[in-house]
Amino acid sequence: MGLDAGGEGGRAVRWDALVGSHGRLGSRSLAELRALPAERLLEATQGRPPHDFPGTIDGYFLPRSPVELFTAGEQAHVPLLVGWNSEEASYAFLLQGQEPTLENYYSVVRERFGARAEQVLRLYPATTDAEVVAVATDLASDMFLGYTTWKWADVHSRTGGRPVYPGFIDAHAHFAGYGQSLFAVDLFGSASFEEVVERVQKFAAGHPGLTWITGRGWDQNKFPGKAFPDNTRLNALFANVPVMLQRVDGHAAIANAKALELAGVKPGRQLTGGTVETKNGRLTGILIDNAQRLVWQQIPPLSSADYTERLLAAEKNCFAQGLTTVTDCGLSRREIEGIDSLQRAGKLHMRIYVMLSDTRENLEHYLPKGPYKTDLLYVKGVKAYADGALGSRGACLLQPYDDVGKTGFLKNVTRFPKKSDDGPTANEPTVRSDDKPGWYGFLLNDPAHYDSLARALAGTDFQLCTHAIGDSANRLILTVYNKYLSGKNDKRWRIEHAQVINEKDFDLFGKASVIPSVQPTHATSDMYWAGERVGARRLKGRPAGNPEA
Repeated sequence: MGLDAGGEGGRAVRWDALVGSHGRLGSRSLAELRALPAERLLEATQGRPPHDFPGTIDGYFLPRSPVELFTAGEQAHVPLLVGWNSEEASYAFLLQGQEPTLENYYSVVRERFGARAEQVLRLYPATTDAEVVAVATDLASDMFLGYTTWKWADVHSRTGGRPVYPGFIDAHAHFAGYGQSLFAVDLFGSASFEEVVERVQKFAAGHPGLTWITGRGWDQNKFPGKAFPDNTRLNALFANVPVMLQRVDGHAAIANAKALELAGVKPGRQLTGGTVETKNGRLTGILIDNAQRLVWQQIPPLSSADYTERLLAAEKNCFAQGLTTVTDCGLSRREIEGIDSLQRAGKLHMRIYVMLSDTRENLEHYLPKGPYKTDLLYVKGVKAYADGALGSRGACLLQPYDDVGKTGFLKNVTRFPKKSDDGPTANEPTVRSDDKPGWYGFLLNDPAHYDSLARALAGTDFQLCTHAIGDSANRLILTVYNKYLSGKNDKRWRIEHAQVINEKDFDLFGKASVIPSVQPTHATSDMYWAGERVGARRLKGRPAGNPEA
């Protein structure tokens, strides 16, 4: 029947590559595979969808095909057969590599079904060798459908005949953070800072007694004049309640005077990898990148019940859109253990690939143990941040931003690095004087930090994933990666966003097999003003956000 591992139209993969990485059988030899009971193979590979292709609809699991795995020859190759009517897949699944003869069919059925075998053979009879393929196909398919408790006709009726897809996967998300945002002020789409304030007032009125008010989603690029706001109105309206409102990209925020007071932030405060904006000796409330931590760390952590509530709300919204697997880019040990506990208790069903936040506590706990994996959780990545974002002008560039000074941005508190082709370094001053124009953005840590982190991870199975948006930040991270990856490899280290790349650095991705993890949403969010930030020439090195890309 042409059980060739390559299979016409099929894509052959090694059994250990498929099941060892994604299934629950582990890596097994061909002999061990053939010896497995059919029900065990079915349970392990199809009772729940594989990690890479999960999906549900109204509680029903949606695997890729009724039977995808079969063995051929002695090479233990496993083609991925798509389509529900593959005779080769179905009968080979039942017979597990044995010839489709009448003798083998009866022997397998009696072995697999025991006391129920005669009943099965009455329902699925075969009288000649020529009938075995068709009968075994029907039996294998019905075994699958019965085990998973759903039928295509049922799904078809539930969807009104609309297409049914495997669950979608988001390779770069902030699932836990999204859940928290659902219980804060929604500022997305605000057309002015006046609208932002109005939304905060409405939220506060509907949630009396709050000790903190937080929100996210404002974007000054949508405001008249495109300038950063200040906190004057927030100070007047919320004199005794701390308010912290994060920008759409998470790389800047505006805090009211009460929040700044609790954080002990004073005019002129300087710190590595962040900016505290001051105008005429007064705090405006604008905090960029690492400066936000000064306020965030004052907010009490969520209780276990509140954390659960937020995760379940995020899951509900994601499932409603068909999103069943997410990569959460940057979690703490406490957050991970909370998610793991909920998943093990059967309360949280989202599949999550976790990038650890780049903290000493996380690295000291997880690196010695190696990646942590369950059916629903895979802790294998490490998330670092090289720079900020273009929208808040924290992305670290080789040459100055084109639009600084044209929108009233940080005229008196701009970070001024030395002019060099290497871009700024993190230990340069945060505040400049007006006689030194130019704003390059900044790195969030000293360059030595990224070198140290890469060196620590190079000998492990963890995947390093570094946020880098500006061409200076990307050059630094690419250089570090190439230093420790030493040529082509399969470690799959990533650069998150990789938005502005100097043309001289393109080849550094391929040399070390670095994955540019580009988020397409930046094309629509940044395209209206990206040219203003970096100019037409640098847009050529910007895959996301370039209207021509």
